[in-house]
Amino acid sequence: MNNGLASAVNTHSTREHYPLPGPGAWGLEMLHWMDPTSEYMTEVYPVTMPEGMRRGCARYGVLLDSLDMVFVNSFLYVRSRGVGAPASATRTPPRWLFPIMSALHPKIRRRVATADKVFADKIWRDDAAQWRDVQKPATLKQGGLLQAIDPRQLDNAGLIDHLQQCDAFVRETIIRHHQLVFCVVIPLMDFIVHVEEWTGATQAEIFPVFQGASPQSSDAQEELAAIRAAADDTSERLLAQNLPAGELLLALRRDD
Repeated sequence: MNNGLASAVNTHSTREHYPLPGPGAWGLEMLHWMDPTSEYMTEVYPVTMPEGMRRGCARYGVLLDSLDMVFVNSFLYVRSRGVGAPASATRTPPRWLFPIMSALHPKIRRRVATADKVFADKIWRDDAAQWRDVQKPATLKQGGLLQAIDPRQLDNAGLIDHLQQCDAFVRETIIRHHQLVFCVVIPLMDFIVHVEEWTGATQAEIFPVFQGASPQSSDAQEELAAIRAAADDTSERLLAQNLPAGELLLALRRDD
């Protein structure tokens, strides 16, 4: 779990009290992880997500080193790590100190210089194009090849190899996803900051401008609609019964 953090935490303990996963300020992540997660993701996500964030922050000159993540009783807790900040930090430095740190701290100076180059070169355009034209097609192809394999036809060694390939695919895609977050967030927030300055509008007033503007954001809706259209009446009836996951999977397989 995340470089040994909270290795003593029992993620499935029935106790009501849990020790802190480490020093510093930790927050419960409820925006993306509203429910307890699987044993598999409690092992994978605290390693892959911070790695993707770390790569993206470094590439875009963001003054965030990464995010530390620990699952406690299957719920996700997050600790932000600013560049140059110790793990025990519980708040950002005072405003008067930050210009001094920016001038003296080598890593912060490098990040600031990187950020200047990011905006000068608008590297988010190249990153978005690389994802759209190269990485996304390759990822879809690789995922399709893995899905085409019927695990029931594999012997033990073949099944282990297949599961290892699936695990590697999941880890790689989680890292890439969070690494690419910045090619979307940086230009978007830059636009919002400037519009606030130019017009005095609030962020709540500005954000609706982007609604429906990104075809990529609606991809999932189209895919879900295709799945719904492909589901027959029997499958819909089974899904509506709210069966336990294992029973539902067996029932859907029998129906197939």
